[in-house]
Amino acid sequence: MSQQKSLFSQSPDEMPTSDLNRPDPALWVREVGIFRSLDGGTENEVRRIKLRRGLNILWARPEAEHGQVRLYEAGLSGHASGKTTFCRMLRHILGEKHFANELVTRGVRERFDGGWVLGEVFIDDHLWLVGRPFTLGAHPFCVAGLSIDGYLTDKPEHQPYQTYLDEVTKATVNRVAVKRLPRSGEEVQWSHLLQWLTRDQECRFIQITDWRSKLSKSDSPDIPSDDQHSLMRSVVGVLSEEERDEIEKNAKLNRQKEAASAEVLILQRQAQTDHQRLEEAVGSSLPTPDSPLLVERVRSEITDSLNQKDSEIRDIDNDSELVRLRDEQQNAVRKTAEVQTELRLLEARRTVLDTKLKLHQREKTQKSAFDFAAGIPPGEGFCRVPIEKARAEGCTLAYDQPRDLVSEAALRAIADGSADVQEEIDALSQRESVLIELLEQNRQREHVANRAVTEHGTHLGETRAELYRQKAALEDRLRLAQRAHVAWQKADQLSRRIESLEKDVEVSRNTQATYRAQTRKAVSDLSLFYQEIVRARSRQFRVGCYSIEWSRGRVQD
Repeated sequence: MSQQKSLFSQSPDEMPTSDLNRPDPALWVREVGIFRSLDGGTENEVRRIKLRRGLNILWARPEAEHGQVRLYEAGLSGHASGKTTFCRMLRHILGEKHFANELVTRGVRERFDGGWVLGEVFIDDHLWLVGRPFTLGAHPFCVAGLSIDGYLTDKPEHQPYQTYLDEVTKATVNRVAVKRLPRSGEEVQWSHLLQWLTRDQECRFIQITDWRSKLSKSDSPDIPSDDQHSLMRSVVGVLSEEERDEIEKNAKLNRQKEAASAEVLILQRQAQTDHQRLEEAVGSSLPTPDSPLLVERVRSEITDSLNQKDSEIRDIDNDSELVRLRDEQQNAVRKTAEVQTELRLLEARRTVLDTKLKLHQREKTQKSAFDFAAGIPPGEGFCRVPIEKARAEGCTLAYDQPRDLVSEAALRAIADGSADVQEEIDALSQRESVLIELLEQNRQREHVANRAVTEHGTHLGETRAELYRQKAALEDRLRLAQRAHVAWQKADQLSRRIESLEKDVEVSRNTQATYRAQTRKAVSDLSLFYQEIVRARSRQFRVGCYSIEWSRGRVQD
């Protein structure tokens, strides 16, 4: 490696010296190339720019030195020569997700379909070739120990792009004294460092912790300003791990203080609101929420009223009129059921009697048929004497003949009971008429009883609900008093906690000041080096400059 040139013609004795044990930066870019494809040949080369360690100046001479430069005018000029695009490509090689905004990205992809940006990056003096595509579908890659020309000639096997990023992290993030950002608690990543080391030109007139413009669409991580300051101090070696721990402790204490302060305001407002509602409900002034007499005052005022409400509720639950109406309702239901039961039994008895009457009528019909048959003269050679008479007269032949079942049935039906059956049926019909009328009357009484129970029960229910509402309103007064007093107590406790946190924060600040005093020499060296750089710039150029030098806590010239 060639000897690094000095920025100054001569260095004053008090200037800080370089780290002689590490001649090369931890990370630097030697060359960036834009290619239409990864095929060899100069026809695929769009532009190749070689860099060197230290300060590099990218500059384009205007065509008309005294003419006004206009955007999109033919030819090159200082303002429209692609310096920002080159810097974005450099950032892309170093790991940034996007190389431009959507408009520029679309234009590059249309112009260089299948194009690539290749870079030669040294990491701890080891060369890495990095390739990132412009178009969608292709994947970035890396190759260890190979230059751009060597890759285009040999086309060796690719390594995953993440392998290269892991090596960058080892050479940079792993050497930072602070491994975790104090404010957010996030682990320090290479993407955090990259946006600071390659700051957007659009951010140059804003505060020092603005590193990425929203217009660049870089998709870089957003970290709090306090963490940005801590990151810068850690990289330049003026922030120790002890101070980082103290900053993290201080941030935690401040978060607790902010949360407690916000909660105090909420609790105090809640206590005041509840107290105001309580006074409006009571209709008189009450002790303030911070006084324990508030709860006792409200409890003493509502105790008698609560007891009265409970007594009235018990009276409703044991209402004698409701008991009487329910008894009448049950009596009406019972009488209706008795009449209905008697009607069912009467209907069953009448069914039996109707069947019996039909049997008598059938037997009478059969007897008439028998009498008619008996009046018919017998045929020649047959006896004219009925079998029954023959038996009565002692005819011995009658016992030798088959039984005359019809005659026997006629004899059994001599006593006709159909009149009695009909009489009973008529009596049952009369009773049924009486029962039907009685059933209607009982149903009317049952309906009246049901309505009386419902109306009285509804009235009692509404009265009970009103009593419970009044009781709840009284109990709500007590809850409001208790809640207002408890909220004020919590607010008072938090106020004392805030005072304690403020003391702890002040102690933490003093501790940080002690740690910063220990790094005063490093801060002085950095300030002196920066002053000498400013003095050395005798002219102002419109340039896009990036100097990526990793110093391990020391200033690298």
